[in-house]
Amino acid sequence: MPERKNQHYVPQFYLDAWATDEMVDTLVLESGDVFNQHLTEVCARNYFYGNPVVEGELANLEGYHSQYLTRHLQLSRSEV
Repeated sequence: MPERKNQHYVPQFYLDAWATDEMVDTLVLESGDVFNQHLTEVCARNYFYGNPVVEGELANLEGYHSQYLTRHLQLSRSEV
């Protein structure tokens, strides 16, 4: 498996709850500026984990948990 360069420290499936068409409003704390950014660019850094094994294991955990959290969010929205 190729090494992943762009590594998220907040899972994309979690950010997706606040996204519209895979875009999310982003606040820059230092300046107070707000801009619209693609999910692939939010809460991510190049080689954040520094170890491909760690990244792979976290990706596996994310995949496992995302199905349950995504379902929970869908059910919560349907009750509103």
